[in-house]
Amino acid sequence: MVPFNYSELQLGPNTTRLARLLPSEKDDTPIRCELFTYILPESTGRKHLYEALSYVWGSQSETHTITVNGCDLHVTRNLYTALIHLRDNQLERILWIDAICINQEDDDEKSEQIPLMRSIYAQADRVIVWLGEAMQDGDEALKIIQRLAADSSLCGEELFDPCLSLLRRDWFQRTWVLQEVGVARCISIVCGSVEINGLVFCNGLGSCRRALPDFIYPVLHLIKDSFLRPRYEIDPRGTLAIGQLIDMYRFHKATMLHDKIYSLLGLCVEDHEEVGLKPNYRLPWNEIFMQVIMHVFPSSCSVETWPASTIAVIKGKGLVLGYVGHVVKGIYAFQQVEVNYNDTAHSLGYRSKWATMWQINASAESVVKGDIIFLLDGASSPIIIRICRGFFTVIVSTTALHLYHKGKRSNDVSTQKEVLTQGSLSDIVLVWDISSADGEKSKEHDDQNDLIYLVPHYQEKPSEKKKRLQNLSLISEGIMMQILQQIGPRYQDRRLYRHERSLADFELMIKVAVEDAGLYEIRIVEQLLEHCRDSLPVSENVVAAAAANEGFLGFIVMGQLLKHCGKSLPVTDVVVKAAAASKGRFRHRIVEQLLEHFGGSLPVSEEVIKAAEEDKDI
Repeated sequence: MVPFNYSELQLGPNTTRLARLLPSEKDDTPIRCELFTYILPESTGRKHLYEALSYVWGSQSETHTITVNGCDLHVTRNLYTALIHLRDNQLERILWIDAICINQEDDDEKSEQIPLMRSIYAQADRVIVWLGEAMQDGDEALKIIQRLAADSSLCGEELFDPCLSLLRRDWFQRTWVLQEVGVARCISIVCGSVEINGLVFCNGLGSCRRALPDFIYPVLHLIKDSFLRPRYEIDPRGTLAIGQLIDMYRFHKATMLHDKIYSLLGLCVEDHEEVGLKPNYRLPWNEIFMQVIMHVFPSSCSVETWPASTIAVIKGKGLVLGYVGHVVKGIYAFQQVEVNYNDTAHSLGYRSKWATMWQINASAESVVKGDIIFLLDGASSPIIIRICRGFFTVIVSTTALHLYHKGKRSNDVSTQKEVLTQGSLSDIVLVWDISSADGEKSKEHDDQNDLIYLVPHYQEKPSEKKKRLQNLSLISEGIMMQILQQIGPRYQDRRLYRHERSLADFELMIKVAVEDAGLYEIRIVEQLLEHCRDSLPVSENVVAAAAANEGFLGFIVMGQLLKHCGKSLPVTDVVVKAAAASKGRFRHRIVEQLLEHFGGSLPVSEEVIKAAEEDKDI
């Protein structure tokens, strides 16, 4: 049979194609469709009698043939299966399906149709979410979720496991589905032959009282809000800035890198052409990525991007305003952040301006205690960054703050860009990683401590690298000093508050991290050990504190001390006894660390041997 030719159905302005899925009484009858053009009115108050399909293409290595207007068209197995389930035995069904209604071989047509997708899904009588076949009890999971929506007391591990398996299906991690459900007015969730309402789906999972994967909550938020959207009254824009959307969904998967951005435009509040984000698949990916970054970050920053890379390096100046002291993850799409401001933020009035409690949108990588609040020169609001090995990574690029003043909610965040004193600004190198095209973050070089392992194409002179690491250490030291000031009353040493910083202060920093074994203190100490180990005094007391720590993080700290100090680490009889006498379940691993580094030179007294005999694990 002759392949289908899209040129027979040319598209005009505000026009798309719809597929008429013809009925059949038997599932094994070949799929037959009739394609026709459909004008999308700019304003509407009436019903549109078509449904839009939201699904994952799946592997394109295995295809099936359907008939479109009497001609052959190849579709993926997942779409073919969906059509089999959606086909009625008597009545035709009108559907919008991207793989059928858009000529996927024509980049120009795709660039024209993508801006219409917001209207297509918003005006559909219903959006059908196809999760796939009923394999691995997917259909049973939908039935369980429906029962949970009616009675939350039913939830148990035996019921939760099938639901969790269903949530790990590809649909929940694809980037295009976000717009598709984010503008829908009515949503049905379908797996195999089972179908439930989208709101029931969200209520059932909300009643489960179990922690769901992080990437699920923002998607459920979009589905849950569908019934609040006025039917057939289309707002041409979304409600969130492109930076917020990327923060929330940057780890979602896309087949083409361009779609990491283009798939979010239908949810974006900004005018696409004004910010240079009109879909154009002929543009190289790194140019598109550059346009987005220059829109999200202030113009004072310099940016480098590379072809086929989803990682950008951003250089700028700014101020550290403090760190995150506490985080409460909210339901669906929010997280509440408590900010511990530093003296600089106090003196410049940022504490009174932005308050200490922020409610911000959920982010693909959740904000955690110890993340740093940073204000870039020329920016109107701060960003949230995290210390990594040798650089900082951006966790939240766009903090649209929902503030609380004396119990009253306010959105009063100044848009006046701050004029900062250049002499007080810190140089900073930021990494913005919006993940690879398949959504997987590379862990290959997690144990490396240099930016070059993360971004191989990045070129940096030795003097630039030295400056980057020095600035990172200064920022790390500043955060640790702030932490010590806030938790200092628990310690008898008050030199920190009466005199200028000294080398003893750094020892106190390390000791605090060792004794508290907090993740954010440990991250900062790691940077200090990495870049300032020649000037940092590490005493017997500090090493003994690490050895005596009863948790896993004590084992981590000891590993850092051994890595950066090597044979010069003061491991005495006191240290070994502290490890042997610890009640923690990781003490034998700490002893193994010490034996591996010091071997026969490790001081082992009778007391250590006695402690080892009492604990068969050592």
